[in-house]
Amino acid sequence: MRVQDICQHDVITIGPQEGVGRAAELMRQHHVGNVIVVGHGTGRPVPLGILTDRDLVVGVLAREVPNPLSLKVEDVLGRSLYTVQGAATLEEARVVMLSHGVRRLPVVDAEGFLIGILSFDDLIHQLSSELHDLSRLFVLGRRRETGRRPA
Repeated sequence: MRVQDICQHDVITIGPQEGVGRAAELMRQHHVGNVIVVGHGTGRPVPLGILTDRDLVVGVLAREVPNPLSLKVEDVLGRSLYTVQGAATLEEARVVMLSHGVRRLPVVDAEGFLIGILSFDDLIHQLSSELHDLSRLFVLGRRRETGRRPA
C-alpha cells in the first residue's frame, strides 16, 4: 500500500507570514492539531514546515513571550521538515517517522508539491485494520475445518 492511499488529502495550510493567532484559529475551526506552512512559488503549495498546537503552547505560551499574537508563523516554526512522497510505501514512511522522531509527514508529489499529510494515527488505523482482517483468518479457518470433519 502507498502513502497516497491512506493519507489525509484535505490539509489545512497557512503562509509563513501569517500570525500565530490565525494558525490557532484554523486549528480550532477545523478541529486539527497542526497546520502545514506552505509557500506558493508556482501557484501550487510547497511545504515549508508544520506548526502544531504543541509548538504554540510550549514554544510561545509556556515561555511567556511578550505579545504572542504579534508573532508570525515563521517566528515559531521549527527548522527541520521531513516529507514523504505519495508513491512511497507505508514502511518507508514509518522509517522516516521513526528515524526523525516525528508523528506527522507532509506528503508530496514527485515535484515536491503538497498533496496530503500522513500522521501516526493514519498508520495505526491502517495497521489495526490489517490486524483485524488477519484475526478473521482464525475464525474462518476453524469454520472451514469443522465443516469438513465428521462429527
